[in-house]
Amino acid sequence: MAAAQPAYSDYVPIPCPKPKPRLRLVVSNPGKVSRQGKKRSSYGGRPIVISRARYYDPKAGRFITRDPIGFGGGINQYVYVGNNPVNYIDPNGTECQVDVYRTEALMSSGINAGHEWIVYGSQSVGFWPNRNWQVIRPDPAEAAGVPKVYHWGTSQLESGEIKWGSGAGKNCKCATCEDIHSCLAAVPNPGWRSLPIFNNCRRFVRSWALPGCCLNTN
Repeated sequence: MAAAQPAYSDYVPIPCPKPKPRLRLVVSNPGKVSRQGKKRSSYGGRPIVISRARYYDPKAGRFITRDPIGFGGGINQYVYVGNNPVNYIDPNGTECQVDVYRTEALMSSGINAGHEWIVYGSQSVGFWPNRNWQVIRPDPAEAAGVPKVYHWGTSQLESGEIKWGSGAGKNCKCATCEDIHSCLAAVPNPGWRSLPIFNNCRRFVRSWALPGCCLNTN
């Protein structure tokens, strides 16, 4: 008697691979800077280049730490732009190219009250309490070319879920760059209407938009 064929309900989706623990490097001589603005150092006697989110071994011609976006950049987490540097770039060490910028606006007390916003690919978003508490895309500071005095790269979280966009509900460690960009494009207004000293652009970036899209700053 022939064995019964399994029903579709017998199949379960294969979870995305669990990332291995990231290699931790002890960096020495951290002051030397390359022509590309990347810091040069050494590890175990070998020269390395610190490319913001990852470490690069120029002797081997490869990254020696994994891509922070995990498997969202492909199954091989040690390649650069999918081994296609002729057509693609990755200036900050993450393929999703999500960066946080802050301008400078010093108050009489010396506190920097400068605006902070997110740039993802060619798009940007920010929260503006002084413009009727709006989430604005593109961010006016980015659109106006306001000087970017401070800069942070981002890394992908390995726990939690995407909150908004086409990947909503997807586990962070399985989220792709497309999921993250779609999430940032869909970040809703947090609904804050008072206390701008607390409910401001920086809280929007770091406590609302980035964690909701499976990111944090480096």
